[in-house]
Amino acid sequence: INPSMGSILISIVKCEQSYTSFEYLKMKFFRRDHNKMYADINNSIRNFIKSPPDQPDVDRLVKICQNLKNFLRIRQEQIIIYREIPIYFQNVMSENFTDKIEACKEKVGEFKITECMGSLGVGVEKELTILKYLFMGRKAIIEYNLEASVIFLYKVKSLISSWKEICSQQIYSEQKSEETGSTLQAIQAFFIAPDRHVKRGHNSPNHILWLEKFLNNLISKMSLYFMRIFLGRETAMGADVRSLLRRINPDYHSAIRNFRNRHISLVYEITDEPFHENGYNLAGEGSFRFIYSCEDKIPMDHLPKIISIIQENNEKKGASLDKSEPVCVKDQNACYYFIHVEHHVYLVAISERTEKVDSSTMEFITTLARRLDGTE
Repeated sequence: INPSMGSILISIVKCEQSYTSFEYLKMKFFRRDHNKMYADINNSIRNFIKSPPDQPDVDRLVKICQNLKNFLRIRQEQIIIYREIPIYFQNVMSENFTDKIEACKEKVGEFKITECMGSLGVGVEKELTILKYLFMGRKAIIEYNLEASVIFLYKVKSLISSWKEICSQQIYSEQKSEETGSTLQAIQAFFIAPDRHVKRGHNSPNHILWLEKFLNNLISKMSLYFMRIFLGRETAMGADVRSLLRRINPDYHSAIRNFRNRHISLVYEITDEPFHENGYNLAGEGSFRFIYSCEDKIPMDHLPKIISIIQENNEKKGASLDKSEPVCVKDQNACYYFIHVEHHVYLVAISERTEKVDSSTMEFITTLARRLDGTE
């Protein structure tokens, strides 16, 4: 292999190791300068194309370099997308993020990355599609759209499964003790799956593991938000909540049931924005719906007080209850713990006894809200 070409490929391998480990998301002090890394490789590719070596397959090498240059451009855009995720977690109803992912996918098609880069290119296309569907699924859950939620999350699960199968056919640096061969063979294996499959078990790259964790959290969240609907269908088939939750991880319902003597519910404030349970938006008291209750009996007798607390806080702050800080309100009959989970969803813990503020309850609902929101 041409030494210059070999140097370019080895540099790209190092960039890929950094990319799949999410190193670019570390604090700036602890991470390498990715802009410089990619700029250096692009300069090397540009010099190679400008002054190609005098050898028989030079046209093929130049074409490979052009494809690598396009691939690096896509990777840089993917890094920008991942770095902007925290922004769009806070603005879930915006479609700017999925539009940005779709624009990147269009460039993948324009550059013919899946055709030119083999299994690596297929992985790029799948990764972008998975990320797009995850955010569309998250939005569908928040809009209480069961059908769309199930469809998007099912698509993600299928895409991750097929992507992991592709990855299982690759040779990774941690397999060096098992696989031997020349540097050229290792570089070739980076782009083209070898004939002999190497199973990686659960040793998937970090970016796949993160996407899987994101998916599992959305599945758990969906099971909680739509539990009343799911249980109705499970009961009709003779099953119960245990069959519904047996493979859910994390199991938010069990965590809630096991937490002290509190009635914990999720309340959805219906507005002009889509709420898909009945196909229309309810008014009055019905515009605040218990979409989840840890007990069979929904605490409807507490609903007037809950609505009053939410509306009073909204009027005082000019916005919804603070998403980061819980609120405790006491009256003669009960103690109410509130936190805003996301958009129009509120987590409410009710203690029938009037008591001093319980710090463990405040901490529990704060942690649960952050996990449901995906920010922890």
